[in-house]
Amino acid sequence: MHLNSYSTLSQATKDLGKRGFKAQFDFRGGKFLDLASGKTYAAKELAIVEYHRFEGMSDPGDTSIVFAMETNSKIKGTLIMNYGAKVDLNAFDFMDKVRIRSRGRS
Repeated sequence: MHLNSYSTLSQATKDLGKRGFKAQFDFRGGKFLDLASGKTYAAKELAIVEYHRFEGMSDPGDTSIVFAMETNSKIKGTLIMNYGAKVDLNAFDFMDKVRIRSRGRS
């Protein structure tokens, strides 16, 4: 897994975009949705390439994780999820089923 350290969520998403993670994903209806194409993916069709966690500076409840993901069809994108008080438990249960890509694999 690629490791970077980012100070802000916007810095992370900007850099990930430069590295090819251009698609924007969302979790809807129990599946992973590519917002541009409308295509949905099951957990077995995805891999987490890297992720970064951020905590709000002024509000501890303002926390998020950005996941850099790749689909089985090689589409790369990001998913931003809140956690803490605003957590979507169904989304986290889904993400728990997604494999994490080992370092060194492309």
